[in-house]
Amino acid sequence: VGAGSGTATTTPVVVNKRITTVSGDSIKPSIVWNGVNYGLVWSDARNGGKGDIFFRLLDEGGNKVGEEKQITNTPTLISTNPEIVWNGKEFAVVYSEYDDELSANSAVNFLRINSSGVKIGSAIEVVNVIGKTNPSIASDGSGYGIVWRAPNNSTAKTYFSYLNASGEIVKNQVRVLTDEASDNTEIVWDGNQFGIIYRQSAKKLAYGDTVTYTIGTYLYRIDQGGDAIKSKLFITSKEALAGIWDGQEYAVVEDSKTFSRFGVNGNLSVTNKQVSVGGLSNQDIINNGARYGI
Repeated sequence: VGAGSGTATTTPVVVNKRITTVSGDSIKPSIVWNGVNYGLVWSDARNGGKGDIFFRLLDEGGNKVGEEKQITNTPTLISTNPEIVWNGKEFAVVYSEYDDELSANSAVNFLRINSSGVKIGSAIEVVNVIGKTNPSIASDGSGYGIVWRAPNNSTAKTYFSYLNASGEIVKNQVRVLTDEASDNTEIVWDGNQFGIIYRQSAKKLAYGDTVTYTIGTYLYRIDQGGDAIKSKLFITSKEALAGIWDGQEYAVVEDSKTFSRFGVNGNLSVTNKQVSVGGLSNQDIINNGARYGI
């Protein structure tokens, strides 16, 4: 997708390139641009494992740079749902980790990776909650904002923690949204505040129940303490599944195979432009300063 245009290119810049070749599932990828290369993380169940997080660098053409790195090693646990961010100097990853046999809880963990893909220190547990989580992370250049939903059901609420650059918890587990939101809730740094992009989906109600809500994408901006800048903003009736800040506006890819851009005031500059004729699954969106990748 061309930057600012919201129109799909007719010929992909990079045609599908396979990144992993080992046996076992390679799932839940997340990708970020650091100005030179892409940093890619995913959950990998190779060699009969339950799932660990792996990291790899790719160049702008999608070619492998160096060797892939295993950044978690917990054979009895499942490490999944990673999201990666670049803070200008190093990568940081947040992910969910749980025991699928002995516990109903899952941990939201944080770890740092240098520009070469080498893990810095050990993983830090941000919170341990009931149910499986799908955390999101953003960097403001000085620290990290992390959001997650708990518990993972129809009564879920969205929580926020702020960590400093070393991963020490500064603000812990602040409830920032009472809306049900969704597993695709994203946190993004827009240069001034954290923006939480979330969606409201159709609800399954019991016979006779009524709930007033509007299906679609919402924006809710907070500071490093989790305090609201203003009330939530309704953006569009399409449901965002992934979002970023592209340097000028928020950009999202939606469940209807569409793309939108909007400012901090919620005003749309690109509205629901189709970017795929095929189905999109577990999508992510990225911008390298010239184009978007979905």
